[in-house]
Amino acid sequence: MLAAWLTLFSIAPTLFAQTTVGTGSIVGTVSDRSGAVVSGAKITITNAATGQVIELATNSSGSFNSGALIPGNYKTLVSSKGFSSAGAVVTVLVGNTATVNVNLQVGNEKEVIEVQDSALILFHARDYDASIKMALSMLRRDPNDGMSHCLLFNDYFKIGSYKEAIDHLSQCYSLYGYTKAALNMRHAFAAAGFKAAVQRWARDVEYLQATNQVYLPGNLATAYTILGDKDRAFYWLEQGYEHREMVSVDGGVFFLGTEPMYDPLRSDPRYKDLLRRVGLPP
Repeated sequence: MLAAWLTLFSIAPTLFAQTTVGTGSIVGTVSDRSGAVVSGAKITITNAATGQVIELATNSSGSFNSGALIPGNYKTLVSSKGFSSAGAVVTVLVGNTATVNVNLQVGNEKEVIEVQDSALILFHARDYDASIKMALSMLRRDPNDGMSHCLLFNDYFKIGSYKEAIDHLSQCYSLYGYTKAALNMRHAFAAAGFKAAVQRWARDVEYLQATNQVYLPGNLATAYTILGDKDRAFYWLEQGYEHREMVSVDGGVFFLGTEPMYDPLRSDPRYKDLLRRVGLPP
């Protein structure tokens, strides 16, 4: 994905921070809409595979630390009296500290805000129609939400709606200031179809990366996977792994375990080796 996470619930991987060998962790800060920290907020972290629950509270600085967690997906719910709750799924990798910064909205704590991550969760669950519905709902609230446009590219590609896919990908890039790349992919689609647009996308992102304007190895791995160029896709996945301290906005190898766009690569031994190196089961 191109854009940073929503302010409401922002998640970023910090690889090889101080964690126990063989585990990862989740840390973060909870604040309100004004930016004031929220102390005493309840943090419920549930292992999606085992159902094990950890309950924490934010300290006087609004911060929390889960301690050592085994690798996997965790459902994280943040609640505090006088605020709507916020929840998302966080992926924990070996040696990884996932930073979860939550901006709570005033409301009933029994109401769980539908955050953008919900559409991403549905996408990773391969429920593309439901993910599209959720992402479109987010766009009705905020038409300039570039993250949702990026996600819709993936969703529409997966159901074979290629025109809609390119429409949303170009809107995503345009919203984040890369209007030339957005126009190029639209023109390529109009002239020669979907794969031509993806080829153009890949060339433009490689140029932006070569000129130090972006660092998007995950976007490039996705583009080359779509084009059937596995060697080039693995080149960019390796770049994402080798320079993982630089990856924050498009995920890189952060979602390697569940990313649907990489499904054509999963049977390749190189993919299983990458999973092993990031501490995920093959």
